[in-house]
Amino acid sequence: MRNLHVVGVVIVLVGCAARAASDIPQVAAPNSRPDSIVLRRTPCLGTCPVYRLRLSSTGQVAFNDGDVKTDTVPVAVVDALLAYANAMDIRSLPDTIDHGSGHCRDYATDHPSIEVSLFGAEPKHMHYYTGCYTGAGFHAVSNPMHAVKAFAARMDTLTGATRWIRPASRR
Repeated sequence: MRNLHVVGVVIVLVGCAARAASDIPQVAAPNSRPDSIVLRRTPCLGTCPVYRLRLSSTGQVAFNDGDVKTDTVPVAVVDALLAYANAMDIRSLPDTIDHGSGHCRDYATDHPSIEVSLFGAEPKHMHYYTGCYTGAGFHAVSNPMHAVKAFAARMDTLTGATRWIRPASRR
C-alpha cells in the first residue's frame, strides 16, 4: 500500500514539476547524472531540525539526525528531483550565500544554513545561510535563496523525509 501511495505522489509531483518547469527557462542538462544528492540542514539558536538527507541515483534514501533511517523511493523520484534542479539551473546558482555576499546585505544571527551537494562527475556544493536578506524589504530574500529553499523542501517531500523531521527540542 505504501509503494502505491509513493507512486501516486510521484506521478502528481512529476506533473507539478513539469508545470512549474514550464515557467522556468529551460537549460541543457548536465553531461552526467549525479551519483547522489545530499541536503544538510544545520543548527540554529532555536529548535530547528538538524539532519543530513542523502538520495542516491538508484533511489536509496538515508536520513541522519543522530539516528539513521533508510528507505527507497522509485527512480522516478530521483528523475523528478533532477528535472526540477535542471529546470532551475541549479549549477548556475551561487555556491555561497552568507554574510558578506552580494545576496546578503542584511542578516540575522540565529538562523540555520541549508547545504545542497550534487556528487558525481560534475559536483556542485551550495551553502546558504537562511538568515540572509537582500535589504529590499522586510525579510526579503534573493531569487537564488528562494530556489534553494524550494529545492530543499521538494527533496524532503519527494523522499518522504518529512515523516522523520522534527524540531531539535523533541529529539
